[in-house]
Amino acid sequence: MERRQVDLSSTHRRNIHDIYKEINAILMGIVPYEMLLRIVFNLIFFRMIFPDKGGDSRKVFFFGKLKLPEGLIFNDFPRKNVKQNIIKANAELEKLNPHIFKGFLNSINYNEHKMLTNPILEKILNELGKLGLLNISNDIIYSAFVRVFTDGIFKYNRKLTPEQVNSLVVRFIDKEVHTIYDPAFGHGNSLIKTLKYQKDFFYNEDVHLFGTEFDKIIYSIGKIQFLMKGVFNGDIREGNSLLEPQFIKQKTDKDKKEKNALMTFDIVISHLPFEIQKKEISRKLLKLYKDFKYGFPRNVSKEFLLFLHSIASLNENGKAILIIPKRIPNNDTELSILKAIINDDLIEGVLYLGRSYTIIESQLIIINKKKAKENKGRIIFYDITDTFPEPRHLYREKVNINSVSDKILDNYSHIIESNKLKSVSLDGLRINNFSLDCNEYFREQKEFEDIKELEKKLTLIDEELEIVKKEREKILKEILDNEK
Repeated sequence: MERRQVDLSSTHRRNIHDIYKEINAILMGIVPYEMLLRIVFNLIFFRMIFPDKGGDSRKVFFFGKLKLPEGLIFNDFPRKNVKQNIIKANAELEKLNPHIFKGFLNSINYNEHKMLTNPILEKILNELGKLGLLNISNDIIYSAFVRVFTDGIFKYNRKLTPEQVNSLVVRFIDKEVHTIYDPAFGHGNSLIKTLKYQKDFFYNEDVHLFGTEFDKIIYSIGKIQFLMKGVFNGDIREGNSLLEPQFIKQKTDKDKKEKNALMTFDIVISHLPFEIQKKEISRKLLKLYKDFKYGFPRNVSKEFLLFLHSIASLNENGKAILIIPKRIPNNDTELSILKAIINDDLIEGVLYLGRSYTIIESQLIIINKKKAKENKGRIIFYDITDTFPEPRHLYREKVNINSVSDKILDNYSHIIESNKLKSVSLDGLRINNFSLDCNEYFREQKEFEDIKELEKKLTLIDEELEIVKKEREKILKEILDNEK
């Protein structure tokens, strides 16, 4: 028996929203914000996975991917020793599903906060008991959670990758893949979108997601989204992927000695979080990049660190799609490394996004270690600012973003050259000092078009002058004829 996914009416959605707000009001000020998120998730998750007394079998929840303790029902929790009931259930879930929770539930310390009493937890559980969450879609449960419990977070939260940009990014993963890595995964939206695209278009169920997030609260929200939506094939960790990479493997060197090295993946996708701080690069980090062909110098920007980390994290057939500020390279060291990467023909394309969808002027850079034969020896530059609608026009004009993304990919794939799309040879890159700025390659075209436009206007003026001249001659002739 499969779990029913029911899209509720707006009335039911408001009911979820109202109950969540009630819970938020109960807990606000009792526990720190990050712990509040985890506690609320924990209790909602229990409501999702444990049935009421005599309810449907819990074993079918999440299509059998989650192992649950025997004999537990939701009604058991809001009783004596509520805290101990919850802590015990968390420990059992972790033990049965270590690959899914990875200590996340056990990190919720209910005994640390004296104001978080059994009566308060019982009140929250009773509120949740009013909702039949087993019949509500996971997306609705999560979206209501985000709407209520992360309302205050956006006062200092970074701008996450917009849905419209994610729609474009996933289309550049044009084959079946098995490992996808996001070094700054945020809420996890990009990874989940990529997973869905793989399932929908390639019928690929064998996909494993990897991600790292440096912000504790954002990490909690991302982990919560994965769990609430039943995405259990993900390994997401808290940490700074640029300075303290979380995914390390053992590698045997030429002297047959074991050493640490970066794990590599089929796909790397990322939108650099601009708030991430670049600290002193440690010796430990430099050792990880010891065999990295292009080096890992200390005096590079955080944007370029992401660029290098992404290349180093690709396997021999890997592909990276990165949203990076337009300003790289920032110095001579970065330019020297970039030259070597371009000469090795790793960069497939650069799409100019402008600043409508990101905090600052940005570009989508596509790195491909297995370029198609027809794309070798060149880089495709594409200014999509006119094709990709600004956010304020999307809903007003009812733009189908998937259709727009498909059109962009089609133009890119077939290299339909225009004043906005151009294929530039590596020699052309060298002439422009290896610049990845799209505008460099469209400026000459624009100047040519400006000249042609001016010539057109001058021709029109000449034609108008000729008409005026003929009219004047006609009038003069009439005057002379009248005088006679």
